[in-house]
Amino acid sequence: MNYIDVISFLARSEGRKLKYDSFDRRLPFFTLNKNKVTSCENYEGHDNAPRMKYFIDVISNYVMPHMYVNINSSFAIELHDSNSYLNNEYDYNNCLVWSRNKNDTKSILIPDMYQLYNYNNKLNSYKDNIVFISKPINKIGFYGSTTGDRNPLGNDRIDYCMWSIGNRDIIDCYITNVVQMSNEDFMKKIPEYNLLKSEFKSITELYNYKYLLDIPGNTYSWDRVPLILNSNSLLFKTNCSDYGWYYPLLHEGTHYVHVDKDNMRNKKLYYDNNPNEASFIIQNANIFAKKFLNASTAYLYLKHLFDECQFWNSP
Repeated sequence: MNYIDVISFLARSEGRKLKYDSFDRRLPFFTLNKNKVTSCENYEGHDNAPRMKYFIDVISNYVMPHMYVNINSSFAIELHDSNSYLNNEYDYNNCLVWSRNKNDTKSILIPDMYQLYNYNNKLNSYKDNIVFISKPINKIGFYGSTTGDRNPLGNDRIDYCMWSIGNRDIIDCYITNVVQMSNEDFMKKIPEYNLLKSEFKSITELYNYKYLLDIPGNTYSWDRVPLILNSNSLLFKTNCSDYGWYYPLLHEGTHYVHVDKDNMRNKKLYYDNNPNEASFIIQNANIFAKKFLNASTAYLYLKHLFDECQFWNSP
């Protein structure tokens, strides 16, 4: 299959599971009548209420005008990053989600908000012109906020930053912003907090690193992974229980390298000694980003998803 067929296959696999007007009415939802959005409900007051408007703008302007058939139904959508970390009693069967747990078979995957808005053109604006072998910082780099577990003691990003203290010869791993937890709680539970904090690093500064690390936050990284895949740095990726629509197409050893605290040093040493293999993975990652990580791909995915949904819900 060519990459257009692959997008269609993944989208239609989700679309055939989506049933008309079958969802938990406590969730935010929108209604389509002859492919026009006629109402949006249950989203005002939501933490991420603006996302409803953004999504409706996308499907109204870039998806529904290209549909071959009319859709008349209501659809639920979870406006949080993922439903996987939410502690509520909602039923997510038939609910549209940006991200979901790998074991979730009930919710319906759609492209995340960052892809729908083309990553604010970052993949085109921020070019990495330094080839892997010439990058000035032969270390692993991670700079990010404390998204993820609200408890500092259970937060993966903080955990990796703590581990990095004893491994600063191979990794720069720092927290740049404390969010979703208080500074007071962070400082109280993490006595070494001063050793973990750093100023924000721009993507162009990060491109100086040969290796860039992805540590998931609330869910899989919506823009960090695409930006690294589009760069000339090698993506070191830690485990993530969530995934997005394109994740079945990402392959370890082809587009990225899976790492954890136990093997990261050895993985870095291997690719230090085998730069051609690193460059091969980076080349594959660049091709992947160009094909699958743009807004046009996201719109095409949604079109095929709703096409398939209509087909399976036709009388």
